[in-house]
Amino acid sequence: MLTFETVAYRDSEKRELVEHIPVLLEEVLQALGVDQGGFFLDLTFGGGGHSRAILEAHPENRVFALDCDLRAVQRGQALKDDYQDRFEIFHGNFADAVKIFKNLRFNGALADLGLSTFQLYENRGFSFKDEELDMRMDETSGISDARSLVNDAEPAELRKIFYEGGVRDNVEALVEGILKARPIKSARQLASIANATLHGGANRSRHKATVVFQALRIAVNGEFSSLRSLLDALPLISGVGTKVAIITFHSLEDQIVASKFRAWAVGEKLAPPSAWRGTVARPVRALGKLTPKKFIAPSDDELASNPASRSARLRVFTFS
Repeated sequence: MLTFETVAYRDSEKRELVEHIPVLLEEVLQALGVDQGGFFLDLTFGGGGHSRAILEAHPENRVFALDCDLRAVQRGQALKDDYQDRFEIFHGNFADAVKIFKNLRFNGALADLGLSTFQLYENRGFSFKDEELDMRMDETSGISDARSLVNDAEPAELRKIFYEGGVRDNVEALVEGILKARPIKSARQLASIANATLHGGANRSRHKATVVFQALRIAVNGEFSSLRSLLDALPLISGVGTKVAIITFHSLEDQIVASKFRAWAVGEKLAPPSAWRGTVARPVRALGKLTPKKFIAPSDDELASNPASRSARLRVFTFS
């Protein structure tokens, strides 16, 4: 049965409590085999819904959670209070999973790459409201925030950020609009620029602004490089039978995950060192298999109850 955590804020515009609903919850629990008992890694704790459900699924389950967002780590203390030594949470980027969990082997690991509902209502620039343009997942990291990037980056850099982040139409118009509007101070101002420069259709404005925010958030947090580092690390902390489940929310992330999973399944070929000139590439044995071979999408029931899940894709790999 789906569960949710209720956010401790009210949406100032809707005047109601906001619910955080973990996406593809039942599918994740089944994919990881949590009903058998074991050690599980939640690489993106977020709202804590997946971690709590794993802990509730079996009395011997233990969860080690990780999040680069210190606010999420602080929220995780509630689970620590409820589950004591069955739950631990750490502050850090999942790209550092090998360093943090190098001495552990897990039955299953989960990474949900979407924003948590908490982040959308903490006035951090992730939504289109009149709030500071920040977008840093880790506010303690010292990296530049979205406001600095939008106002200080050269036009060529902005074009690259938006194109690589998924904005495919009228990137030049978007960048020109940003340059003319500088200094940009709020998320709402940036959303208005995106809507005005990309197209004029009101019904599609929100979608296009979302892609712009997505691209900027990816750049601010180095999300693609972190994801690739995580995928490189996972075989090092996985054993025979370890199941890895990753939820993506746009095609760019999904391509990275799908490509790596397929490479693991067939056995990548490594180019020989230059000193071995004249030799052939050495095949590496397959590390396991995709289970299932294709991605898992939300059910019709989930789409009806949680429209935010519409772009979610779950891919699962089992190490052998």
